[in-house]
Amino acid sequence: MICSRCHARNIPGDAVVCPNCGGTLVSDEAPQPPMPEELERALKRDLGGQFQINELLGRGGMSLVYLAYEIQLNRPVALKVLPLQLAYGADAAERFEREAKIAAALDHPHIVPIYRVGATGTFLWYSMKRIKGRSLGEILEQTGTLSLEETIGILEQAGSALQYAHRHGVVHRDVKPANIMIEESGWVLVCDFGVAKAFGNVALTQSGSSLGTPRYMAPEQFERAG
Repeated sequence: MICSRCHARNIPGDAVVCPNCGGTLVSDEAPQPPMPEELERALKRDLGGQFQINELLGRGGMSLVYLAYEIQLNRPVALKVLPLQLAYGADAAERFEREAKIAAALDHPHIVPIYRVGATGTFLWYSMKRIKGRSLGEILEQTGTLSLEETIGILEQAGSALQYAHRHGVVHRDVKPANIMIEESGWVLVCDFGVAKAFGNVALTQSGSSLGTPRYMAPEQFERAG
């Protein structure tokens, strides 16, 4: 098995999560992600009339995020991309599409807004607000601690976003420092609704499934999956 987050290899097949970072495990026989240069060429070929692709901002287990510029509307965006060759197992394509639809339906100042959603023969994609800042996880890694005032401010803003989502029938299910973005001004934005659960929509989540980052999951999430 291979960790989709830290890319550690030769993890025993009976392991539930990565012993190094707690990340999700995938089979070492799974399709390997394309090289960034290869994907960037495909993006420019398929979306060149809509977006100017500038640089790779980051990558997760299966998706990549690019800094791009939306030509028609003259605005910078973050472009999240899922190569179709990686949309295997665990309904990755369905989860990616769900993330875009759920986040796009939530209109709140502390939730990252989704602009557009699309697909080509090579990948699924959606564009969202370009955030000039860092994740709470990055800040904590660099500073170690936050002041009480900073902590309260982050909790109030992120909490208001989650409360709004709950009132609209959505539970995030993967709240962690990496999914809380903080702009240079101090404005907080909650992102990554890829494993969110929408009440009343059985198709979005399966009974007994356990999604999220183990290190940050509530005990009852493990109990329900057992």
